Amino acid sequence: MSTAKFKTQSERDQLLRDMMRLSQDKMILSFMHEFVPPEWHSLTWDMETQPKKDKVTLYIDQPVIKFFRSMGSGYQARINHLLRSYMRLQVQGLLDTERALKERMQEGEEEDKS
Repeated sequence: MSTAKFKTQSERDQLLRDMMRLSQDKMILSFMHEFVPPEWHSLTWDMETQPKKDKVTLYIDQPVIKFFRSMGSGYQARINHLLRSYMRLQVQGLLDTERALKERMQEGEEEDKS
């Protein structure tokens, strides 16, 4: 098992913040599963049509693209599926981005005060 090496303390801190957000996202997603109709979990597989795809140039952070490429072939489809899932959660109103951003701003203000 290799250990990650960071150039600066801020890189390490950013990674820790990202990991905390991911764990919070997992809690939110597990909570949302109770409210999502069972049919929706397999909706993408049940659909018979394949939407048209457009080729785009997208700049992705190196660690992110390395992570997905390390999964092997099909990494672009996995990224597309992840983005599609996020889009659907937004459209369905299951993500409360405004509330989450307000909470994050309040946390930042509290940190600034201390």
